[in-house]
Formats: sequence, C-alpha cells, structure tokens
Amino acid sequence: MSTIRAAVRERLRTWGVSPHVCDDALLVASELVTNVITHTLSDHLECRLSVGAGLLRLEVEDEIRARTLPA
Repeated sequence: MSTIRAAVRERLRTWGVSPHVCDDALLVASELVTNVITHTLSDHLECRLSVGAGLLRLEVEDEIRARTLPA
C-alpha cells in the first residue's frame, strides 16, 4: 500500500496538484486499494490518475473485474 501512496503523491506533486487535494486523493486511493485487497481475490490492481479541466480522476481496478459481479 505504501508503494501506491508514494506513487500517487509523487505524480500529483509533479502535476502541481494542491497539497489539500493531494491529501484527499491519497485517502481515497488508500480506501479503494484496501477494498480491492479485502474484497477480491486479485493479485494485481491498477491505479490510474488523470487531471484535466480542473478535475482529478482517480481509478483503481482489480484484474478479475470482468469475470465477477458484485454480490
């Protein structure tokens, strides 16, 4: 988890995202990654970030998303 947090923090700092937004994004990323770890059988996840039009988009996807449905 610390690796993902460090990567998200570094990317957001590189993009010049404000410290407040960065803190919020780190919290959201931690929660989403924890959900993947806790609630799926995935051994792999992807965390994607993008910034555009004043908005930050953060996505976390597990590898078996397409083969399972939420219960």
